[in-house]
Parts: sequence; C-alpha cells; structure tokens
Amino acid sequence: MLQTIRDKVQGWIATTIVLLLIIPFAFWGINYYFDGGAEISVLSVGDRDVPLRDYQRALQNLRQRWVAATEGKIPVDDEVLKKQTVDSLINRELMSNAAMDLGLRISNEQVRSAIEGVDGFRGANGFDRIVYESAIAQMGLSPAGFESQVRNDLTAEQLQSVIVGSVFSAGDEVRSLAALRRQTRDIQYAVLPSDAVKEGMQIPEADIKNFYDKNADLFQEPERVKLAWLHITLQRLADDVPVDDATLESWYGDNAANYTVAEQREVRQLLVPVAEDADDAVAQAAQARAEAIMGRVRAGARMAEILAEEDKSGKEPLEFSDFGFLGRGVLDAEIEEAAFATAAGQAVGPISSRFGFHIVEIGQIKQSSANSFAEVRADVERDYRHAEAAKVYAELSDRLATLAYEHPDSLDTAAEELDLRIQESDLFSRDAPPGELLANPQVLESAFSEEALVNHNNSELIELEGDQAVVLRVTEHVPASVMPLEQVRERIVTRLRFDRAREATGKRGAALLAQLHAGAEAAALAGKEGLEWRISNDVMRDDPGVNRAILRAAFSAGRPQDAAPVYAGVSMGTGDYGLVMVTEVSEPAPDSFTKADLDAVREELDRLKAMSGWSRYVKELRQRTDINVRGELL
Repeated sequence: MLQTIRDKVQGWIATTIVLLLIIPFAFWGINYYFDGGAEISVLSVGDRDVPLRDYQRALQNLRQRWVAATEGKIPVDDEVLKKQTVDSLINRELMSNAAMDLGLRISNEQVRSAIEGVDGFRGANGFDRIVYESAIAQMGLSPAGFESQVRNDLTAEQLQSVIVGSVFSAGDEVRSLAALRRQTRDIQYAVLPSDAVKEGMQIPEADIKNFYDKNADLFQEPERVKLAWLHITLQRLADDVPVDDATLESWYGDNAANYTVAEQREVRQLLVPVAEDADDAVAQAAQARAEAIMGRVRAGARMAEILAEEDKSGKEPLEFSDFGFLGRGVLDAEIEEAAFATAAGQAVGPISSRFGFHIVEIGQIKQSSANSFAEVRADVERDYRHAEAAKVYAELSDRLATLAYEHPDSLDTAAEELDLRIQESDLFSRDAPPGELLANPQVLESAFSEEALVNHNNSELIELEGDQAVVLRVTEHVPASVMPLEQVRERIVTRLRFDRAREATGKRGAALLAQLHAGAEAAALAGKEGLEWRISNDVMRDDPGVNRAILRAAFSAGRPQDAAPVYAGVSMGTGDYGLVMVTEVSEPAPDSFTKADLDAVREELDRLKAMSGWSRYVKELRQRTDINVRGELL
C-alpha cells in the first residue's frame, strides 16, 4: 500500500526526516508560555490543538529552507510564510484525524524500518543508535517523540495510498492523451512589437504618484539590523591544543577500547507483533505462537520458509528483519543481550519486548580486534584535541554568558577578558542574512527579538549545533519603511510604460485579429501593417524553437476547415502581441506508440489524477472540520 503512493504522489515522510536532519531545531526557551500549566495553542483542528511551539518551530524550519534554497534572499514576505506554515499544520492534523477515523495502523517494525533507513542515522556499520539519539536530541526531541512523529507521517502516507490507490486510466484515454502529445501543427505567426509604443511615451506625474500611493506594498524596505557578536567554537579551540607523541601515546593507552573494532554479529529475526494496548489473552496467544515458531527454527526450518507459510495462515502477519552485521548499541537491550550470548548458527527466543515476541537467529560473527597506535594516530590526535578543548570550551562559554549578562550594553568587556575578537556585519534583513552563522534560525530570532531591538541588550548565550556558541547585540536598527517616491520613480515609470504599451499593442492586435476572422487576406494585412508572417511546420506543443505563448495559442485554436486557416491571438509576456495562423493539424498513426510510450503516459496520467483526487479530499476534510486559527499569536 505504501508503495502505491510512492509511485503516484511523492510522500512526505522521506522529506520530513531529511529536513529534520538538515535543519537543527532550536530550543525555544522563553517561547514556552504557560497558562495555568497548559501550553498555548495557536490553532485547533477539530478536537486537536497545535501548540504555539510547534508553529514557531515549523515557521523557522520553513524560513531556513527558503534561505538555503535562495542563498538568503526569500522571495516572499513573512505573512506568506506564516500562511504556508499554518496550512501545513492544518493539513497534518486533518490527515492524522482522518487516519484515526479509518483505523489505519502503522506497525512498530515499519516505524523502525523507516528510521533505520535514514542515511543520517548511519555509522560505519549501518544504523547507529548513538548517532540517531544524538541527531534527534539536537532537534529537541526524545526517541519516543521522534518515533511518534514518524508514525504519524507514515500513517498519513498510508492514508494517501488509500485515497488515491484506486486511480486507474483506461486505455482509450491514455491513447488519446498520447496522441495529443504527439500532434503536430503547421503554423504561421506574426509579432506586433510593443517597444515602438513605449518610445516617447510620457507618464504624467499624477499617474506616477497615484501608482505609488496605491501600491506601497511593492516598495517596502524590510526591517534591517547591523550586528556585533562574539563567537566561540570547539573546533577552533581544538586546533590550538598542543600535542606531542608521548602525550598522544598516553591518551591512546588510557582509551584503547575506543580504537578497537567491536565485535559484530549477523542478525535476523522474526517478530510476532503485539500491540502495546493488547489484553492478556492476545499477548498469551502471541507468545504461544512465538514458542511454536521457535520450535520449528530449532528443528532446522528456515525463517524465510516459516514466514511464507505463516503469511498463508490468515493470522496476524509476522515481521521479518535481516539486519546484516550489527554491533552493540543498536538493538533493544533485552534483544541485544540474548543475541550477543548466542553462538553462530544458533537461534534464541522468544524474547519479549514492547513490540511483541522476537525469535533471533545469529549468522556469522566478526570478532573484535585492536588497532595499533600507529594505525590510529590521526584519530587519537583528533580525539585528544577535542577532549582537551571541551574543558576549555565549557569554561569559556560559561564566562562569556556571565560577562555578556553582567555588561548588557556592550561586548567590549567580554571580548577583552576572554581575548575574543568582536565581529560585525553590515545592515541586513531577516530574509537575507549574510553567511551561514547569521542565517541560523536561533541567531536570527535573537537578532530581531524585543530584547535586542527595544531593550538594546546583549543576547543570551546562543548554543548552536556543532559545539559553537555566540553572543550578539544589535548596533544599528532600521525599521521597515516604504521607500521614498524619488528612489522608486524610474521603476514606476518603467512599469507604467510597459503596462500601457502592452495594453495598446493588445488592442491593436485584437483589431487585426478581428479583420482576419472577417476574411481579410493574411499576406495583404501583414504588408499593410508592416508585419512578417513566420512559418513553422510540424511544431509540437513543447517545440523549443517557438515562443511558448505562441504555441499555447496555436494548440488552443481549432482545426482548419475546408483548407481555410484558423486564427488566434495572444498577449505575450514581453508585452508584444502574437497573431497565429494554423494551416494544418497532423495526428500520429495509432500504431506508432510502443508499450513503453503508453506506459509512460499512463503513469503520468495516473499521477495527475492522484494529485487531483488528493487535493479534493483535503478540501473536503477542511470544509467539514471545525478549524480555528488564533491570528494574534502568529
């Protein structure tokens, strides 16, 4: 079922996980509001509330994605970003409610498989639990919270597959669409230029002022700040730690276990799943089933054979996992303990866990081995430098936080006492921060906060991903404003000239088109008006040699009748106007399509239908669900 939606509509689970990895979530600190012990909700969808912190996190996430995608120049204003964020959160809750109503369920194994499939959670030997827990901790999430989010996203994706899984395109409509795609037309077209109309056009001062007054939003200068900051990084401190071979060899001796290749085991398992809320009778039946399966494994039956037979039994499906080679720290503790106590080629179980009852089989075992100092010297030096730097970093960050707080009106004291260089920026807006550090969501939030802009104080210590911290202050603040008329006068004149020339050219083109429809001879009309008919035969809808607006007009026009051409007109993006003449339409031969051709068209048509169906479904959900948004909190 999940595969269906992946084929027809791009699911969001992969994107969600990758974005969570790429974009570190901030700890929101003072943004956690309390009202009688309950969180403030920014919106409600049915009986589900969305906390303010979820909205803030999602908005900052969206801002950062725009910054990354546009090199810091977000092409939309903050109100658009807020609306997109609210729509996304509403859709999330609608999907969750609908999936619950339909009784859709994602197994623990599916959640685990999705998480273990994320590249960002992998170490040298596959999925690494330490890497995983570290990554989600940087997001401000616990394993339980992250797994719940993954489960919700998988459930919503499953809902998509239910809604659009029945999409089907009949052979006739596939062939019709394929034929339309390959249809060719013989056309001629003439372009009426608008540049001549612009030349010498005078724009009255009153019109300029009127346009300026009515379109002030087009000339907004965003709020901008100039920053000064102190920045410390663990890596920079580590680079300054002195080292010699004697020190490194001593470190290696004290930490030899860190440079040993740990034992790894090839692990396969069968799981008899049991829901966490299952009653005793269900759990006991599952245990009895697991014990029977374990007996068959001990008797020599292969797990694949057992899985195939059990799938035909009509019982709750078993879940099979081939983990490959695993080290310690990946499996749940109770399963890991049993797996690492079992000999190669043997099985153990049933083992009870929160997921159900496991039968674990051990394949090959790779024994642990130690590396010599010479083999790992570079790793030892790196680890030693970081360990020593971490001691300095902790003390330095504490001192920086204290000095910035005790001297809130300047960074000079902290810089002098800690021997740090004050760095400065030019003026920049929230949507166009210069450099990676200032584009960080936590830094931006602090730079444009009331504490910085109104109270003129140093920020708190901002701890960032990658063992780095910064304290900043705003040294100059320019509020948002409308640019003066003189600054944007030429922009307005250019805009008005373009609009008026386009309108005048469009009127002239429409008049000529009316003459053609009335029977005027095309060549004579072109000669009289100083136009040139350009000939393009056998053009297709996506012909790169013809203007797209001309193509759209040509393929929107009817078919020539009795050798009489069909005429159409179109206003072009350049401000010019195109006259189009269609002289012939040619259809592809029915037997010219291969199976691969038709399959490609069917796949695209199914995808379009799926997207359309899904959009209608979401719209219907919105219409029948009580949705309340607290706009004052956005």
